[in-house]
Amino acid sequence: MLFNRFILLILLIPNIILSKQSFTIMLDPAGDSKQIGRTLYNSFERSATLQFAQELKRQIQISYPHVNVILSKSAGQTLEKLQSATFANRLNVDLVLSLNFYKETAVKPHIFLYQFKNQNFFSVNQSDQLQFYPYHQAFIVSFDKTKIWGVTMQKSLQDPNYRHYFSCHQLLAVPFKPLVGMVIPAIGIEIGIKTNGWEPYIMPIVNSLSEIIYAL
Repeated sequence: MLFNRFILLILLIPNIILSKQSFTIMLDPAGDSKQIGRTLYNSFERSATLQFAQELKRQIQISYPHVNVILSKSAGQTLEKLQSATFANRLNVDLVLSLNFYKETAVKPHIFLYQFKNQNFFSVNQSDQLQFYPYHQAFIVSFDKTKIWGVTMQKSLQDPNYRHYFSCHQLLAVPFKPLVGMVIPAIGIEIGIKTNGWEPYIMPIVNSLSEIIYAL
């Protein structure tokens, strides 16, 4: 199966990749049937991120009726290596949001945004020819667009109206494991969860997508 291979086949033909009728977002909540993730106040990361993803999907579709939203997994599913990346790349979605929670001990919660970058990053001059990249360098294809979209989300989440509730940090380019193998723009979101749960973060994230969606 493709997610077990060490090479990703990447088609760099703009008129094929971009020939889409609508904007599609894939939500990738942390954990699966075997990986429960980190311990939160009232639950585990696995169940909380899945519930969060389901509600986030609902609110995105209410706010942006023309946007398609899919989940990378269902409850009880066990994921293979690189399965989320393979799923996103095969469907050629426009954006992946990796959803991750941790138990927040600070007075005010924090949100961290990530894009994937490994230590061997190098710039690539894309062409219209078929090219091969190792899976850990797949991010190169969309690195610049991912950075633009990540900064767009960051600026929205740093709106003064949200500062009382949480602090959003600058977009970081790091080897964030949930994003490895993603060819299309993929942004990791790590949220500090307190006893009031994940509900306060839904609409800020929904609103942070507005400029990205309507810029297309």
